[in-house]
Amino acid sequence: MAHAGSRQDYRLFLSILREMREAAGITQVALAARLHSSQSFVSKCERGERRLDFVEWLVFCDAIGAGPGVFLKRFLARRDAPHGLASATAGSALRRRKGRLDDSLSYRKTLHKRNVKNKRKKRTIMRPYRR
Repeated sequence: MAHAGSRQDYRLFLSILREMREAAGITQVALAARLHSSQSFVSKCERGERRLDFVEWLVFCDAIGAGPGVFLKRFLARRDAPHGLASATAGSALRRRKGRLDDSLSYRKTLHKRNVKNKRKKRTIMRPYRR
């Protein structure tokens, strides 16, 4: 079974990955070109929809131009700092939750109401809500 802090650690991992890409001045499109993949692939990796394994992480670091050692130092410093995760991911968590309710069931009901109100064909979204 996964450790309880592993989800928070992975969020921190993703936020640092994104910060390093932005600090290098590389867009998702440019990074995708360096990785020989699509922009949606990079976006899904940064949002956590697609998990990165170790080898892919090394390729990401090389494409960004930052060594894995720099990344690890930054990750461990922020992970070990008190309240390091709260300050690191508070903004991204709020951006992700923009317009959504905290309860996943309520969120799906809201989507259904919007679809009925706009007289669109009802569609079910099967992705789980992240907290």
